[in-house]
Amino acid sequence: MQTVVVLSPDLVELVALFLSDDLPAFVAALAPWGRTPALDAFVRLQHCADVTVAWPRVTIHHALAIATSDALRGALSLRPAIEVVMPRDGDLALVVAPYARCITRVRFPRLHPMTTMDGYAMRNALLALPRLRSLELAPQQFAPSDTYLDALLETLEHDHLTSLQLHVDMPRGEVFLDRRFAINLVRWLQRPSRRCLSLRSVRVRLDDDPMLLQTLREAIQSHPRLSAQLVHVDIFDEYVLHGEQLPQVFQAQRWASSLVASLEPRPIDRMARAIAKPMGDAPACGYLVEAVDAPARPTFLVTSHGTLQDMSSRLTQMLPTLPWLRLLLLHKSTGDDIARLVDVLPRCQRLSHLVLSGPGLTPTVVAALLRRLPQCPSTRWLGLQNPTCSSRELMAMDGWRHCLRRLEHMELSSSQWSFRDKAAVLNDAQRHMKAATVVIHVSPPSSRWGLDRLFP
Repeated sequence: MQTVVVLSPDLVELVALFLSDDLPAFVAALAPWGRTPALDAFVRLQHCADVTVAWPRVTIHHALAIATSDALRGALSLRPAIEVVMPRDGDLALVVAPYARCITRVRFPRLHPMTTMDGYAMRNALLALPRLRSLELAPQQFAPSDTYLDALLETLEHDHLTSLQLHVDMPRGEVFLDRRFAINLVRWLQRPSRRCLSLRSVRVRLDDDPMLLQTLREAIQSHPRLSAQLVHVDIFDEYVLHGEQLPQVFQAQRWASSLVASLEPRPIDRMARAIAKPMGDAPACGYLVEAVDAPARPTFLVTSHGTLQDMSSRLTQMLPTLPWLRLLLLHKSTGDDIARLVDVLPRCQRLSHLVLSGPGLTPTVVAALLRRLPQCPSTRWLGLQNPTCSSRELMAMDGWRHCLRRLEHMELSSSQWSFRDKAAVLNDAQRHMKAATVVIHVSPPSSRWGLDRLFP
């Protein structure tokens, strides 16, 4: 006689809680009579057209039909991670709902201005969500006042919020936040747990409070588990190193000195002067934009838009003294600039990414660069934009194939090469590179060439 073991409903549901994304397969394998009411509700929820279910995530875009609401309410004991995508009007009812205790993420992808009172009402609703982890705001329309946004951002006071994204998506637009946001952001960053912060086109008015501004900078720089992406954020605009004002951009856990977009003349000169100034007993610069305060945060990027001219000699002398330099990107460099760089490359021991563009990439300069690269112990990524050598000249250079065997990624662009030339270079590169990616652009890339791949 065969014995059939039947788990109690409590045990079945306990197993379901631990399965997470395997729950659909588990429920499909259960006989209908073995399902608990919560699992029955889960089955119904999967067939509801007004929600997106990728368990444990359930995404809600608008008010739910009665049947969907009942199914979701019945499945709450399985602890779904509910994501609410707010419509343009910011429907408060979507977060003040029976399923509110399971909301983990709220997105405002088309955020339009609201009254200050409505902003505070939405803030109160967000703070009342016990499992909220992530808040994303994308203002898309100019407003005479950003006080509603200040109110929404007080959600930073939430005990469990770990991710904040504020991306202003308006042509030539930005938002202006008050000091209350800065205070809350400092407190949020002072918690040791993992944090994700992404700001774009944001101004924090702290000109009259330099102490708070410095505290905020230090909180961002010193957090041990912060993933940060700050683009066009005045917290670090006009950053000062040794009296030199240097515009800066944060990108995804990397310091990136974004000098291309600077409105000030000759930013590369100011950077070189600032680096060259002594700092007493302090070690050599680990950032290009700030002296070494936290050596674990490496410098990744140097950019210039235009020739380095008289400062290139000093700058290239300083590069080997930057112990954490990982990535070097130079736009529109002359042959003399690159020749000086080639001479010091072997002393840049940690340099892993090198991207060059400009009229200075002559056959002689490119050949010297390829011969020198094998002496660079860490370099695995090479980008060359519009070298003046032909495809045949490039493939005939002494260091070409040796470099191919060492590199993991090569990116090339040349407006002078025909499609056949590019195909020949690509085929030759792929034959000699072991486990690498080779990219040859069909047309000249944009001015952000190389950056989008490194900092997506």
